[in-house]
Amino acid sequence: MSNYCSNELKVEGPAEVLAEFVAFAEGPDPGMALLKYGSLLLQCDKFVPIPQSVLKGEGDQSPADWANANWGTKGIQETERNYVPGETIALYSFESSWGAPNYAAIAMIERFPALSFQLLYSERGCDFSGILEGRDGDVTNEAIGDFGAYHGETDESDASDDSSD
Repeated sequence: MSNYCSNELKVEGPAEVLAEFVAFAEGPDPGMALLKYGSLLLQCDKFVPIPQSVLKGEGDQSPADWANANWGTKGIQETERNYVPGETIALYSFESSWGAPNYAAIAMIERFPALSFQLLYSERGCDFSGILEGRDGDVTNEAIGDFGAYHGETDESDASDDSSD
């Protein structure tokens, strides 16, 4: 059984380059169709392709194990995208299996250096959250902490009461 990690990806930059990213990131993708899971709006396989040998069952790794090792997750599901052609920001909200797609996000950063990226993620069951940011083709910030430290719900009982008498 998979643990599902909640993710928010913000991609920002020149409208024409962002449109290229959005088009490139979309499926359907032959590798994901064979695996029978994955988002049609944001495909890890587009940025870090699964080798055909792995898809054919050759070698020591299953496709899911290969994806987890090379993308940071088995796959992305339930993607929502907020993007208007001509705008300079695209927002993706999605669930991923086993962890965040950190390695796939690094490949996105490297492939589209004119864009800036921010990936926020959290997984309550395994008590972690994190952030990965990049621009100019390089990772500029990466951190992991407890659930809620970077993403996810926080305990509202910790919030101070700012009401006045």
